[in-house]
Amino acid sequence: MAGVNKAILVGNLGRDPELRQTPSGQSVCNFTLATSETWNDRNGERVERTEWHRIVAWGKTGELCAQYLSKGRTVYVEGRIQTREWEDKDGNKLFTLADKPKLKRFCEYDVLDRVAGKMLRSVGDEELGEP
Repeated sequence: MAGVNKAILVGNLGRDPELRQTPSGQSVCNFTLATSETWNDRNGERVERTEWHRIVAWGKTGELCAQYLSKGRTVYVEGRIQTREWEDKDGNKLFTLADKPKLKRFCEYDVLDRVAGKMLRSVGDEELGEP
């Protein structure tokens, strides 16, 4: 049976995007995105929890992220979640779950239109190739 691997995040950039090139010349952009949720606990106290997500965007989408996004901006990110596995120096296998959502598209949210939830400008909307 086929499955669906889709992640949608709306949050604020924790730092400016970092754009680099792979040895083969493909662009790759990395940035962090903070998503927060708030609720009232049993005592009526307001509680806030923030999750940090490491985002990877390849090719033209990565270049557009580096060009248009900056620390503190609110963005909508859509992509897929990928796990990563590696061995440490002692040979132990390590992995991370939901380590790097692969960005498929993103949209900036303008501060004034955030309440209405309107996406002002869609600057990245392409299928991504992987190296």
